[in-house]
Amino acid sequence: TKDPVPDRIGEMRSLYEYENGSFQLKCKNFYRQGGFMQDYEDTAPWTGEFVCYFPTYRDLTLRQLRGYFSWRTLIRKGEYRPIPTSAAYLYVYELLNGIGAASPEESVIKLAEFEAGYVESGVGDKRMQKNIQRWMLDFAVLHDLSPDFTRRYAAPDLLQEDKALTTLRDPAGYTDEEVFAALCTLGGEKLFDSPVISGNAAEGKHLFSEIWRTAVFSYRRSGRDLFAACFG
Repeated sequence: TKDPVPDRIGEMRSLYEYENGSFQLKCKNFYRQGGFMQDYEDTAPWTGEFVCYFPTYRDLTLRQLRGYFSWRTLIRKGEYRPIPTSAAYLYVYELLNGIGAASPEESVIKLAEFEAGYVESGVGDKRMQKNIQRWMLDFAVLHDLSPDFTRRYAAPDLLQEDKALTTLRDPAGYTDEEVFAALCTLGGEKLFDSPVISGNAAEGKHLFSEIWRTAVFSYRRSGRDLFAACFG
C-alpha cells in the first residue's frame, strides 16, 4: 500500500516546472514550492538516510518530505533533533530565500539561532557552520542590512578577512604593519616564521609590504589587476 499523499504536498508537487531542467529552473522551482509550503506542518517522523548536493524538495521521496516538514515544525519551536545534513540544508536554503521569515533581518536571526541550536550544540553536522557563517554575511550584504546589525552576526574571522582584502586592494593607503598583517591573514602565518622577520621584524615587514605594493602597481601599469587575479 502506498502512503497517502497529504493534499498540500500533492499541490506542491504539481507546481514543479520541468521545461529545460537547468540549474536556474531548479532554483526557481525551489523558491516557488518553498513559498507555497512555508506554513506547512507535519507529524510524520524522519527515517533513513539522505545524501544529495544542492538538495531541493524534488529530491525527496514522499516519506522524506513529510519527515523533513515534521523536523522543520520542531525546529521552528526550538526543538533541535538530528536529520541527515543534506536535509538540514533545505532549511538553510529556505531562510536564504526568505521562506519562513518576515524580513531579511529575521532570516539572519533565524540562521544564527539554527547555527547555535543545531550546529554548535552538536545535534547537527559541525561542518555546516562555515557555510552558514559565510552565507549570513553574504546575505546581509546583498540585502543592504546595516553594518551594525551585520557585525553582530558575522564571524570575527570573516570580518578580519574582509578587512585584509580591503587593505590589499589598495595597499598604498596603509602602513607596513597593516599590509603585512593582511598578507598573513590571507596567506597564512608562516610569514611570521620567515628569517626576514625573525632577523629584523620592522625591516622584514617593510620588505614584504613593499613587494606587494610594487606588484600591485606593476600590474596596474600593464593594464592588469593583481588583486582580482589573487582574490577574485
